[in-house]
Amino acid sequence: MLFEMRTYQLPPARLSDYLAIYAAKGKALQCEVLGKLVACFTTEVGALDQVIFIWSFTSFEERSRRRAALAAMPAWQAYVAEVGPLFVRQESRLMRHAPFMGAT
Repeated sequence: MLFEMRTYQLPPARLSDYLAIYAAKGKALQCEVLGKLVACFTTEVGALDQVIFIWSFTSFEERSRRRAALAAMPAWQAYVAEVGPLFVRQESRLMRHAPFMGAT
């Protein structure tokens, strides 16, 4: 199992704007194409105004295929054009379970 952790940094006081747009326009598209959204968090301590998504995939190849399919969708492109200017920075990490965690 492969996990992708995507972190988006937003300007101060814009997190709620982004979350509202994501709930209305982005979440359904992403979940339909990417598959399993494991978690979505916002930060309360440390680096603030961040939203963190964790997605699971069976392999790197599956992730690549699904991400490409999402990027090709006109509705997703319109969504990205709307929310992209809100991002200060974004980061993506690919992670696997430690051996003692199993494949949950």
